[in-house]
Amino acid sequence: VPTIGTATAGNGQADVAFTAPGNDGGSAINGYTAMAYIGGVAQALTGTCANSPCTVTGLSNGTAYTFTVYATNAIGDSPESAESNAVTPQGTQTISFTSTAPSGATVGGATYTPTATATSGLTVSFTIDASASSICSISSGTISFIGVGTCLINADQAGNAAWLPAQTTQQSFAV
Repeated sequence: VPTIGTATAGNGQADVAFTAPGNDGGSAINGYTAMAYIGGVAQALTGTCANSPCTVTGLSNGTAYTFTVYATNAIGDSPESAESNAVTPQGTQTISFTSTAPSGATVGGATYTPTATATSGLTVSFTIDASASSICSISSGTISFIGVGTCLINADQAGNAAWLPAQTTQQSFAV
């Protein structure tokens, strides 16, 4: 029986580390299979490998999984290892501004309401970069121009159980 190690989550997948068994039963091990479990119930999701770690793909982001590993040789399959630690895969996301930065923005002039989307579909939030706090301000999602210089708007998405936080994306324009 392989000795289970640590499972590490990725985007829709997990790497399952293990230690090979000390005894192969008299026949060389041909490979290993990692099996996914949800709440102790085996799933039809497996990953095979020649040695540690095995990668199990097709996992649902935001769902907690544990894993077992068994060895296979000419004699057959070994019993399964103990279950691994629980891991929850999370997807990566990016942000794109969907609004065009204003041109000709002037102090005290018209305001600007930025829009952006995250590939996750989650709501994007906006802040003014600290370096531009004397140039522009934000209130209820609307940008006002309060000084001369470059306004820098940060778009962020914090993520959730299924999605990792997005890297901050900036939009800039002259005021």
